[in-house]
Amino acid sequence: MRNFAVAVWFLASVCTCAKLPPGFKKCDREQRDFDECVAKAAEYAIRQLDRPLKRFGLPSLEPLEIRDISVGPGRGAVAFEQNFTYLHVFELTNVQVTYTLNFELEEYVKNGKKFYRVADGKLVMATENLRANLKNLFDGDKVLEAQINKVINDNWELVLDQAKGSYEVILGKYFSAIFDNLLTPGFKTCNRHRSDFKECIRQAVEDAIRQLKKPMKEFGLPGLEPQKILNISIEAGTGPVAFDQNFTYFHTFGLTLGEVRQFDIDFVTETVAMECFFPKVTYEFEFSFNGTVMSLPLTGQGFGWIVMEKMTYNMTFKLERYAKHGRKFYRVADEKLVLSTKSIRSRFENLFDGDKVLGDRINKVINDNWDILFDAGKGNYEIIFGKYFAAMFDNVLARASIAELFGGP
Repeated sequence: MRNFAVAVWFLASVCTCAKLPPGFKKCDREQRDFDECVAKAAEYAIRQLDRPLKRFGLPSLEPLEIRDISVGPGRGAVAFEQNFTYLHVFELTNVQVTYTLNFELEEYVKNGKKFYRVADGKLVMATENLRANLKNLFDGDKVLEAQINKVINDNWELVLDQAKGSYEVILGKYFSAIFDNLLTPGFKTCNRHRSDFKECIRQAVEDAIRQLKKPMKEFGLPGLEPQKILNISIEAGTGPVAFDQNFTYFHTFGLTLGEVRQFDIDFVTETVAMECFFPKVTYEFEFSFNGTVMSLPLTGQGFGWIVMEKMTYNMTFKLERYAKHGRKFYRVADEKLVLSTKSIRSRFENLFDGDKVLGDRINKVINDNWDILFDAGKGNYEIIFGKYFAAMFDNVLARASIAELFGGP
């Protein structure tokens, strides 16, 4: 099995298009230690596959589960039909079996970038020993069952030689499909020692955000289309925004359509400066308000929406290092978010117990004075959203070491 892992990892590690799970290591084929790097990366990858990584099309290898296999009758020593269900393969990391896989790849272009996919795959299996125990043969006749199991085990080399061709085809297609999933576009890593690191990391973060239409549990990342926050509560302030704000089912749309204009990492001060621009961000929620806005009474609860156009998120993260299992990691020690926008439109339904005249009037006041209200009230949202995005970033940082994310020291 290790030969299989090394073969897969060699191709995955040299292909910048491949997406790799957090913690999996990439190797630079231009480096002198490439062969050793690939061997260690393969060993490390195998050990991590004790659970499935569905996002990357990687099943668990402990056990490897195949729902069903059907093999027609052959000739000679193996002239019988074979049908298996719930086939579980254990100890793939330890068993002395050699899987030699050859993949023929073809290149294709997607969104202006080049990728590989598997055009054909061939598997050759070899083992130094084989033992089998088939239960309930001959309707449970223990004598016949023991005899036929002995025949199979005594002649395992002949049986394997005549039967393995079918399994090489079936399992070859299975592993080819796994590798093909690994080669599909995914998160990109960047080496800080390369001259293009700054642009590489900016583009990598932008690509990652655009992929977050669905949650990525392997990275601890929620979906951002929409971003969902169960509840937000803000006490009444002073001045124009002197009302209690309580939101439930707060959904944000448009974050995956953003443009990362800046993503700078200073490895000396250990800070990250990030600027994201969004053409339009829409918030939808259930609300409950009570207090005054622009010195006018405001009360009510119901459905509401806010649309912000040409919005910018400026985020700063302060990082700190820590060690885990002999490797160095980053975590977020502090964060700061600054929000800005060019325009805001909003609508809050069912204000003043459904009084349409008063509701329309206060909605007009809010929209006419959006810039004053935004400046007076945004500080609370900067704190809340800042902590939310810091937690997301922290989850990514916890799953891969500094060297794995950004290259060696």
